[in-house]
Amino acid sequence: MFVLCLLLTLPSLAAPSKVKSQTKNLTAREILSLPESQRLNVAEKGKDQVYGELIELSKSAKESMVTRWKALTLAAKVKKHQAIPDLKEALQAPEWFLRNAALLSLQEISPLKARPAAEKLLQDRALVVRSAAVDVLAEQMDNDVRQFFWSEFQEKRNFRLKTGLWIRAQILSRLSQAPQKQEANHFIEALKEKDQTLYPSAIVALEKISRKKMGMSSTPLSQKRNLWIKWAQNSQNSTVN
Repeated sequence: MFVLCLLLTLPSLAAPSKVKSQTKNLTAREILSLPESQRLNVAEKGKDQVYGELIELSKSAKESMVTRWKALTLAAKVKKHQAIPDLKEALQAPEWFLRNAALLSLQEISPLKARPAAEKLLQDRALVVRSAAVDVLAEQMDNDVRQFFWSEFQEKRNFRLKTGLWIRAQILSRLSQAPQKQEANHFIEALKEKDQTLYPSAIVALEKISRKKMGMSSTPLSQKRNLWIKWAQNSQNSTVN
């Protein structure tokens, strides 16, 4: 009886070791099929082999966009700084999602190395990539970045049929977080545009610069906009006089 009980318990005792062994030998493709919360831990157990497989998957045109994205971002997490050469190569990829994934991964590993890449990708042909570049550069906001942002705010590539794309509101929102006094006219000019998505950030910036508020909290956005434009005109007239 004792022997029978022992035999019945042996498989359950051996199971964890077997599962652990199987987990170590998972291919990159199998790892990518796991829940996101498990992928990194499993990949790190065989990272030398898995990393190469992940990079190969990310470069394969036969794979789906989702698979290639997940492969590249996981590879970066597995090797960290050692993945930088492959990430720099991916920044030049023809596929926008690889450029995007490479930039975001580089930002996690080395913000300093991500900055020059983001400056270049501000001019990328893909709007999503330009948007990611804005987010990366905003984390290192200084006078140079502010100049980049104001320049991009007016760039033709950020308009379509004379209508501003949503990245302009994103840029203005970042600039409004710590606006500089000499930028007041830029924010006023944003209020003069037809694009209403610019108004909230422009008003927030002007409130910070002037330490004033126009209207009440219940005042419609369009009225606040008009009040600020009028305030700017009055300020200009008083300066001239």
